[in-house]
Amino acid sequence: APPDPTRIAPDWKTELLAGRIDPALAAAAGRTLGAIIRATWQQPEWQQRFGDQTVFDELRLDPYYRYTAARHPAFAAHFHSLIAACAERRVSLVHGDWSPKNLLVTPPGVMAIDFEVVHFGDPCFDTGFLLCHLLLKSIHMPARQAALLACAQAFWSALDFHRSEERRVGKECR
Repeated sequence: APPDPTRIAPDWKTELLAGRIDPALAAAAGRTLGAIIRATWQQPEWQQRFGDQTVFDELRLDPYYRYTAARHPAFAAHFHSLIAACAERRVSLVHGDWSPKNLLVTPPGVMAIDFEVVHFGDPCFDTGFLLCHLLLKSIHMPARQAALLACAQAFWSALDFHRSEERRVGKECR
């Protein structure tokens, strides 16, 4: 990626931090993630192959949720409920690191890399993970806040998996 070996595909994080903020890329990230979720939704073969959440727990739940819960006891119950949801709700493939640094900009959209914590679980994690990245960048770059928030909206709108009433994922991720 990309097919032309002389062309370098930058990661989306680099583009965002350089001020090249394009909601179309956010929409592409949403469409790609939505396609992954739809293709693996409640598919036993995916659950069998990627059901082990050990690495995800060690590399995501410990450093994010458990760490934050320990440092902010007033919010600990909320973080523990998120941990429980990740363990209990197993409905689709989850990348586990759906962040701008792991999305290469390859026209006409993005390509995901770095699948070290992929597992079958709760797709709300990937959705929240990317939205948090965009919201934190809007704080880090206040002059670009409106554009970054537009990216968050474009991502959510394009995600598409949350529109299916049979899946009802979007309502559960809110």
